[in-house]
Amino acid sequence: MSRSNCLLVAIHSIEDGEIVLAKAGTIAAALGAPLHLLQAVYDTFADLSLHEVETSEGLKGAVLRDAEAKVLEMIAAWRAATHSKVPVSLSVVWEKRDWHAVLETAQALDTDLIIKSMAPSSMASSSMAPSSMAPSSMAPLSHSFIRTPSDWHLLRHSHCPVMLVTPINWTQRPNIIAAVDANIETPNALNDLILHQAQQYTQLLHGTLHVVSAFPSVERWLGPISVAIDFNKVRDNVQHQTDQILQEMTDRLGLPDAQFHSQEGEPAEVIQRLCQSLDAQLLVVGTAQNTGAKLMLLSNTAEQILQQVRCDVLVVINAPESALESTQASII
Repeated sequence: MSRSNCLLVAIHSIEDGEIVLAKAGTIAAALGAPLHLLQAVYDTFADLSLHEVETSEGLKGAVLRDAEAKVLEMIAAWRAATHSKVPVSLSVVWEKRDWHAVLETAQALDTDLIIKSMAPSSMASSSMAPSSMAPSSMAPLSHSFIRTPSDWHLLRHSHCPVMLVTPINWTQRPNIIAAVDANIETPNALNDLILHQAQQYTQLLHGTLHVVSAFPSVERWLGPISVAIDFNKVRDNVQHQTDQILQEMTDRLGLPDAQFHSQEGEPAEVIQRLCQSLDAQLLVVGTAQNTGAKLMLLSNTAEQILQQVRCDVLVVINAPESALESTQASII
């Protein structure tokens, strides 16, 4: 794998920080990259007004020192357990909007990857995201993971890939899924980026790479006027064509061992089913940042995927320079 400038690890709490640090340490060691841990802290006190808390440097300093001590203790325990030599730095900042602190730090350090945890919950994840992001069908709530408003802000504004990790350890030889759009027959930069990143993590984790692409429902695609058509034959032809495109795509990028999965249906539902059936450890998806009114909005498909899957998710971003400049300006 190619070397990396820096990996930024966003710590929410010590409980989720341990697994995030463990996974980030594995990636950093393979990339030969340093880690920078960031914890954004914000506390309120029942007997003080918000103004008093914000203006009391003594109170904020005490909270920050306590948080820093706990993270340093966590890092020491991780080093003792893994004997890792990966360089680690730390910053603990007072910031109510943790995603804003993450973005500013990522920009200042020119980070190549942001790693952040997502916590399991019996709460409906749709309640944690804007209503426009609610998918048509949800995974069982007992196994779902919260995507908080902070996660959505981070994904919309980040200039580098973001990995959202679950509190579940990686297994040996895991299945890794790259979700691409084979409906685009010409070479596509975002598809290539997804496959490249997925292959890197397949090598890093000694796993198996699976490439998935969904194609539209044949009946819905052809419409009611096509009642005389053999839908099964059309479906087989479309699936064969999709497999051919996936084959050409992976051959062009030198991925001979990738396994293909072309399935009929809505992309989010197809990907969620495959993640579940393969017990995937990591899903790699992509989103494009566009200029204008759509700047920094995740695609509807990507949002639905993020709400339904239960494994780690790496979101790679294909952003034009103009979009990056607007992104940087928007977080200042």
